[in-house]
Amino acid sequence: MGYTFTIPLLIVNFIVYVPGALAFVLASRRPVAGAVATTVAGPLIAIAFLKLHLLGAWVPVWGPWNEPFTVLGVDTLSWAILWITAVVGIVVGLVGAYLLGRSGAERAGAGTASS
Repeated sequence: MGYTFTIPLLIVNFIVYVPGALAFVLASRRPVAGAVATTVAGPLIAIAFLKLHLLGAWVPVWGPWNEPFTVLGVDTLSWAILWITAVVGIVVGLVGAYLLGRSGAERAGAGTASS
């Protein structure tokens, strides 16, 4: 089975992985921006992985992996990795939202304390 990385595949990978990488970089440099990016990136990655592996690809750039897991007949480890990835993505997004809310509360508290 031949498989090559095409330009559309590279573009899709770029779109999928850039939000997570951006969140990681922002979290280390600008915590509030990092929390916002993490709140968006975590669930985005979770939903994208679930959509691709449960429903198949909308953009047929994945070669043999265009089909859903049910058609491919993947093993238990593949299913476990899929669900772990989805759960981690959602949890990361929730942690980002929590930190964003905490940061906003701290700023609001600092604003009223100085008045």
